[in-house]
Amino acid sequence: MKPIAGLTLLCTLGLIMSLTFISCKNQQPDNSQSPPVAPCDTTKRDNQIIMALLYQQRAAEYRALCLQCYNLAKLRVDAAIHDTALYKSKMPFAVITDLDETALDNSGNEAWLYNQDSAYTQKEFDYWSIHGKAGAVPGSVAFFRYADELKDKLGRKIDIYYISNRTDSIPVIDSTMGQMKSLGFPQMERPHFLFKPSAAKSSKEARRQLVAAGHTIIELLGDNLIDLTKVFDNTASDSTTRRKRVDSLTAEWGSKYIVFPNAAYGDWEEALYKNGTYSSLDKEKAMRIQDLKVYSLKTGL
Repeated sequence: MKPIAGLTLLCTLGLIMSLTFISCKNQQPDNSQSPPVAPCDTTKRDNQIIMALLYQQRAAEYRALCLQCYNLAKLRVDAAIHDTALYKSKMPFAVITDLDETALDNSGNEAWLYNQDSAYTQKEFDYWSIHGKAGAVPGSVAFFRYADELKDKLGRKIDIYYISNRTDSIPVIDSTMGQMKSLGFPQMERPHFLFKPSAAKSSKEARRQLVAAGHTIIELLGDNLIDLTKVFDNTASDSTTRRKRVDSLTAEWGSKYIVFPNAAYGDWEEALYKNGTYSSLDKEKAMRIQDLKVYSLKTGL
């Protein structure tokens, strides 16, 4: 009996150890869910982005600029409701806004990429959009909740449309909506989110036109000029053209168009590089220096 009991005990212990091993193995981190970043490569570490990120995260001036933008947006919405000329179309009013660096703050992800010696990729940003946790740009939640509570003279709500170049996929949209809902943003319904189809270009004009077909658009908000009007589509490689077109719309800034500060990325940076194309970081840094307007005490500008 004793040998059999000993054998039973050994078998039982072996089974317990096997189950424990399997259980521990199943609890190991799923590496497939790790952020898809390239291996550390200091040639990708762009030290010049640090000041832009610190400005966004720490500067009281940045916060003041964002609050200023949303104060202007509030004034514009109030004025539109009382502008009888806007009621001629008999269509309900709409506000269109970009998301990233207009309503949502992604600077934490940008800082993480810097610490990983990595850089933006669509795959990584999709991962961030699904698994990350963006903050709210100062003043954003309060403004959109204010707009959501307003009604025009005919008693109709103002529709808010979130037009973003985040990837138009169910996981990205659902996660973005969930994060924004937790932050307090209103109108968290699927039709109000118009994201970028994977095969589409960066232009948002077609999506804006979908909104315009059934609404009078009273205001557009964004940190990149292509967020606001098709006038700036396909101009990322030409900073001179972009500035001239800004001047041609002087009366619209702070009225129909509200622009938010973003020194970390955008078409403005692409315009610094030859032919508007990104290259190696060393070449990009050299082109940035060449683009500086330098004053000389001897020769002037």
